[in-house]
Amino acid sequence: MPVIMRVAAAGVRTVVVDRNASAPGFAFADESVVASTHDAAAIIRELGQVSVLGVVNGSSGLPVVTAAQLCETYQVPSLSVVSAQTIIAKDTFLASCHESGIEAPRHFSMTSPEGVDWRVLGPQVVVKPSVTSIGKAAITRVRCENDFAVAWEEAHSSSASGAVDVEEFIDGVDVTVLGAVDSSGELTILAYLDELNRFMDDGALVGSGFRVPSVVAQGEVKRRLEALSARVVAAFDMRRVPFILSTRITPEGIPFVIELHVELGGDFVFEGLLPRACGVDVLDVLVRLMIGFDPPASSLTCRPHRTRRTTDGGWIVEPCQTDSREGMR
Repeated sequence: MPVIMRVAAAGVRTVVVDRNASAPGFAFADESVVASTHDAAAIIRELGQVSVLGVVNGSSGLPVVTAAQLCETYQVPSLSVVSAQTIIAKDTFLASCHESGIEAPRHFSMTSPEGVDWRVLGPQVVVKPSVTSIGKAAITRVRCENDFAVAWEEAHSSSASGAVDVEEFIDGVDVTVLGAVDSSGELTILAYLDELNRFMDDGALVGSGFRVPSVVAQGEVKRRLEALSARVVAAFDMRRVPFILSTRITPEGIPFVIELHVELGGDFVFEGLLPRACGVDVLDVLVRLMIGFDPPASSLTCRPHRTRRTTDGGWIVEPCQTDSREGMR
């Protein structure tokens, strides 16, 4: 809903797509299309021959591919369909990074729990669904082979593709690079966010929020993240999309790519954390980028804030210490 409201507020004719005929977002639409966001062909049939300024997507997974297909059909700068299909699946994304010489964990993609080569991946692995639309669901750190089967089954049951990604465990902390790629492929990094993740004693990954400004992305680490991000943009030939790159920073300060997102949404960052910390409606900035307005010119200046999950499953934003690594492990 926040994304739709900002598109409508930009003063352009707005078409909203939802398979639910009673979707609340239709109240802000000039035109409504009742169709699945997984079905680009159905959406294109409903739209017909129209002029499209931009395609704004707030969902991960298959809607990313749908958005790319719409952009290709209506000649809007974006990702190619092939790039979109590659980045939504953890296995193909990491494989493509390796092919491009981009630092990423070694991994196997599996449709059966048999055949993990522990000699390649090391004594500990991270097991996760290859394609999922639910954040950090079913991601487990496996410390010994005896625990692998249970972790694999949990990831498999949450995988939209049926595949499970098994990655080497990389010790370190998590930093997200948030930026915007303009129509020429130029990346502007808006902010670095420390992602407050931890693996519990049973191996389950728990995310407790994000913090800005990053206490990790400083000095040489920041320079390495800038270079890494530019290589990712070039490798996937990105145009006029948000850039949300999750990385793992080793104790030696070496960043590894974990996953890439180009949709607007998740964990109260856009509509909560960044406006409070930076005084800028970042969601509006990125929406306007995607519909063809001027891209952001420079990085954001953020006061120390973090998000924290509440007992009822929501999020709050609160001030925090500037130098604390609380919650990072």
